[in-house]
Order: sequence, then structure tokens, then C-alpha cells
Amino acid sequence: MTFTSSVTSIKDKTFYYCQSLTNITIPSSVTSIGESAFAHCGRLTDITMHDNVTIIGDSAFMGCGSLTNITIPSSVTSIGEHAFYCCGSLTSITIPSSVTSIGRGVFCDCSSLTSITIPSSVTSIGESAFSSCWSLTSIVIPSSVISIDSSTFSYCNKLSTIYADEGTYAAKWAKENGYTVKPINTNNTNPSDNTNTPSKEDSKPTVTPAAKGTNLTVTNTKCVVKVTSADTKIPTVAYVKTTNTKATTVKVPDTIKVDNITYKVTSIADKAFYNKKKIKKVIIGKNVTSIGKNSFKNCTKLKTVEIKSTSFKKMGSYAFSGCKSLTKITLKSTKLTKSSVGKNALKGTNKKLVIQVPKKKVKNYKKYFQNKGNKTAKVKK
Repeated sequence: MTFTSSVTSIKDKTFYYCQSLTNITIPSSVTSIGESAFAHCGRLTDITMHDNVTIIGDSAFMGCGSLTNITIPSSVTSIGEHAFYCCGSLTSITIPSSVTSIGRGVFCDCSSLTSITIPSSVTSIGESAFSSCWSLTSIVIPSSVISIDSSTFSYCNKLSTIYADEGTYAAKWAKENGYTVKPINTNNTNPSDNTNTPSKEDSKPTVTPAAKGTNLTVTNTKCVVKVTSADTKIPTVAYVKTTNTKATTVKVPDTIKVDNITYKVTSIADKAFYNKKKIKKVIIGKNVTSIGKNSFKNCTKLKTVEIKSTSFKKMGSYAFSGCKSLTKITLKSTKLTKSSVGKNALKGTNKKLVIQVPKKKVKNYKKYFQNKGNKTAKVKK
């Protein structure tokens, strides 16, 4: 589709959900593209934008799943929130040096986007700007950037390398979040030239942990975990949930391995097993130090729990609340304190519950488990 030169703006939702639209040429007379102007045009593959467009509105091209590439003209100064959200076929994009910020969710869920260079005019990258860009392996961030939201690259599971010069905000942020950092000028990568991207050799993912906050699905142990530390020496995860809906026995492993990285499983997340009616037995690995709030709440058939960790030190509030069949918890740790056993951790558990603990801690643990929801529970060696 080609517009006449008399058109100066494209209003909000002008072509919203227009499934017959396949290509667009926007003339130089147009200065602004409105909110959701082309949103959910599922067959749109090509867009040509001439200079003079200064504003791309919120969600302007959201859900254009067939769009493969786009060049944003150098006249554009503002790209609205979620402007290219869920453009799943978009493989490359050029951001002009006229843009000073990348806002919330602009390229979120662009699952085919493999690499991108941020121009040196940009000072901030917003919330979830590149979240769920599954194919993104590297990104160039110049020294001009002084603000990056914690969720900017969430769920970018293949992103391993951030190109940023030493001493810059971007380099510090990347290191703190577990990414490999390489200087921008390596192999002639130039942040002022948007056509340059890292060489194929440099863009190959290195063996580094996923970023903190990333959820990982582990096929062999049938679970989902969340990265709690991206430390290259000892990366750690929290056990989020089991994906085995039929399991009666669940083992929370000592470690899990994803993409050749071994992570220690050090905690069980809040509500990890909440309301799992089929589970009868749980074995918790030797690296787990804490169990979250409501983690096993209402597991009505759960009978036995074995916590193998000798460093276990926290049981969250209502952790086993409503586990009416629970008759035995085995603890090997001596690290629990009165304050680290949460409120009503044992509320609604079986009246015959026995908590087996190390001999030297029987006396103390009897006090710690008092008033935690089960008055008849017995603490034994």
C-alpha cells in the first residue's frame, strides 16, 4: 500500500487488525505514526518509511508477526512503548542516532532478533525492552547508556555477550548480571555505525550462566528453575516447580545442568509445590538452604519429606500447611533457629507428625517447632 503525499499523519488504530495488508510505503509527508496504527497486521512483511517521520506511537506495529526487517529513519526521535512488541519474524533492526531512549517493551518478544547495536545517542533502556528475545546472542551498548532496567533482557536465554567498554555503566551492569563483557572495538565493532555487528566468531554464545532471574526448563529432571546467581564459578538456582503432573515422588536435585552449565539448587521457591495433590514423598537435595512460603501448602497426600542438606537454615511461613497426611520430616541440618522456622509452617499437618533431627539439636528444635501450627508434633533424634 502506498499513501498519497497529502497524508501528514497516520492516526491511532488506522489499520488495526488489517489482515489483508502485506506491504506499506510511508511517504515523506508523514511525520507521525499513531498508537496501534498497524497493530496485529499479521500478514505485513515490508515497511518503507521515508525521512520526516519523527514519532512512532505506542504499539504501532505490535503483533506484526510476518515483519522480517525494518529501517527506522534518522528523523525519528521517539519510539513508543511496545512499538514492535511480538514481531516474531523480525531478524534485524536499525536504530538511528536520533533516538535517545528505548522504552518499555519496545522489542519485547521479538523472538527471531539475533543481534543489535544501540547507537551512542541512547542514554536509557527501559523495562522489558528486549525481554523474551529468544534468539538474541549479543548486543552492543555504548558508554552513553546510564540506565538499564533489571528486566531489560529477561528471558533472553541465549544472550551471553554484551559489548561494552570497561568502566562504563553498561559494563558494570553486565558483569553484575552474569554476562560476558567484551570491549566494543574488538574486531572493528563500532557503536556509532549501526550496520556493524560483532563478527560471527565473536557472537557465538560462550559457556556462561544464564542471567539472574532467568527461568530455565530442565527436561531430564522435569522441572523449572530460576537463576538466583549467575556467578561463573558457582551459579545457583531456585526450584520453581515440577513439570511432571503425575509424579508421586519428587526429588529436588543437588544440581541441574543446562547448556553445559551446572547450577547448584540452593532453594525452593514460594508455592513451588502448592496444591499438588498427587505427591506423596519429597526428597530435597543437599545444597538446598531454604524452603519458601507456602511451598508445599495443601499437598494433601504428602506423607514424608527428607531434607538432606546439612546447611538447611530456613523454613518459610505455611511451608507445609494443609499437608494433612504428613507424618515424617527428616532434617540433617543443625542450622535452623527459632526465627528461621516460619509462622504456621506445620499448620494442618498430621497429628502424628514426627520430625527427626540431629541428636544434639533435639532440645532446641523442640522449642523452634512449638507454636508452628501442630501442637502434637514430636521432635526426635
